[in-house]
Amino acid sequence: MTPSIAAAIATRLFGHRWWLLAAALISFGAMFAVTLIRPSLAPVAFALVGPLGVVSWALLCVCLWFHPERGNMRPTSRLFGKLPSLVQTALRWYAALFVTLLLIVGLLIFPGFAAFGL
Repeated sequence: MTPSIAAAIATRLFGHRWWLLAAALISFGAMFAVTLIRPSLAPVAFALVGPLGVVSWALLCVCLWFHPERGNMRPTSRLFGKLPSLVQTALRWYAALFVTLLLIVGLLIFPGFAAFGL
């Protein structure tokens, strides 16, 4: 995913950022609760509920970082905008690759754990 693709996704999903945060917190809370209550079921909970948490968290990061008008990584933001343009570009690409890796983990690796029975 390139930073421009991430910006396009962020533009569409920015209005749903609170739902993405709620989905991430609920799924991470469910995994934590299962780990405390029944540790033997923790791997199953991580495999089944983990994708929801990881994917919603990755999409939340896309919304908060790459939104063209309100994102933290826009060229006119207070802290990020003071960096040299080469550093801004490098950080945007690094963040885009990180979010891509996070989405791959959430969409492929966690469901793979569930499909193959851990």
